Amino acid sequence: MFATLQLVLKPGEELETAASKKITVGDSAVDLGPEAIGGWLDTTPRLDARCRSVGPPRMASLSYNPYAKARETTLEHAVAALSVPLRLKSRLGHFVRPNEQEISFALIVRRSDAMAAAAIATFAFLLFLIALAQQTPAKPRPAWLHETRIVMVSNHDSMPIFRRRVGGNTTFQEEDYEKEHTEEAVRKLKELGVTVVITHFYKGFGLEAERRHQQKALELAALVKKYGMKLGVYIGSTIAYETFLAEKPEAESWFATDYLGRPVFYDSQPWRKRVYFMHPGYREYMRRVLRMSEEEFHADLIHFDNTSMQAEPSIFQHPLAIQDFREFLRTKYTPEELEKRLGFSDVRFVLPPKYDRPLGPIDDPLFEEWADFRCAQLTRYYAEMEDLLRGVNPQVAVETNPHSGISGRNTIWEQGVDYPRLLAHLDAVWTEEGDPTGVSRMAFS
Repeated sequence: MFATLQLVLKPGEELETAASKKITVGDSAVDLGPEAIGGWLDTTPRLDARCRSVGPPRMASLSYNPYAKARETTLEHAVAALSVPLRLKSRLGHFVRPNEQEISFALIVRRSDAMAAAAIATFAFLLFLIALAQQTPAKPRPAWLHETRIVMVSNHDSMPIFRRRVGGNTTFQEEDYEKEHTEEAVRKLKELGVTVVITHFYKGFGLEAERRHQQKALELAALVKKYGMKLGVYIGSTIAYETFLAEKPEAESWFATDYLGRPVFYDSQPWRKRVYFMHPGYREYMRRVLRMSEEEFHADLIHFDNTSMQAEPSIFQHPLAIQDFREFLRTKYTPEELEKRLGFSDVRFVLPPKYDRPLGPIDDPLFEEWADFRCAQLTRYYAEMEDLLRGVNPQVAVETNPHSGISGRNTIWEQGVDYPRLLAHLDAVWTEEGDPTGVSRMAFS
């Protein structure tokens, strides 16, 4: 990617670069390398922090017309082009979204002498161009998602270790579980037109505690592949700590507590704890889980569950999340900008907002920044997991259920879910909202 400054110059003008290279504008083409340009135009222009210069600028031909894509025959419309190579980078607090093309920048002119001032006065226009053709190619997306009519089934909550701990099961629940893994059942799914089967894989009890069930899932995976259907695997986001801590005692430091110090559980199942998902230990464990999903199961689709609950406000009272929030503010803003935003610039003692009642309009700037931070962290997590998966299998589909978004809820505040940012790292999402708008067959009958 290149930023290009285009300058209209007049015949007979003399230009001088910081390297003392003098040029008289005439009818001869001139190409200047970085050693000849020097620092007349800063080699590290102050661009929006999403980008940074990764090389010195280069002055292209003074008599080249980029619009005609050919040399000018006269000097009347001659254009000089100064190209600065850039590398597009996302920064904490602002993730570059798909097809984003706008980049803010500032041009600082140092008028060290009259000649430089006279040369700059000849600028007829300044045009900032992004050479889209030279951008890094987009990550490959699984072609099969567009080629396959999706009819999906799943048995991800049927494994005995989960059902027994939940309780309240039927007497035939485990008999049904066994039938789900038979060739007869898979053949029937194929006959019904099913094209994707999501099987249980990782619920959060721990890889060791779930190993026997994973072996069962491997048998089912082989049958799914045999009948030409796509295989998905389930990835949970909670930790069933009663078994997990036996495998990873250090995971105790991953668990989140709310601002009153109470553990954060999954709904009415207090044996499933929630974690600060950006904890390095948790992320490394999940990377191990995902590698297994591809190396052993050769999954076509990864289903991440409960995305809508991962970045809820209570999760971010974790001590590491507090440190990350302070760093987020320092990185997103300069000290001067922080003072304008918050009234002060030293954020070493900033704490996440605490609340114990529903909010009305969110006017507090710290609340607003905290919501943005939570969205940024959730996006960073899925960007990391996507990168790992694409590296192992470029054709694997990455899918989650952010759970809501069509019913008008404030997902950014409630869930840390900003769909434009999150969707950049996913191939599909789905919701469990039911029918909150009241649109149903009955409504049209």
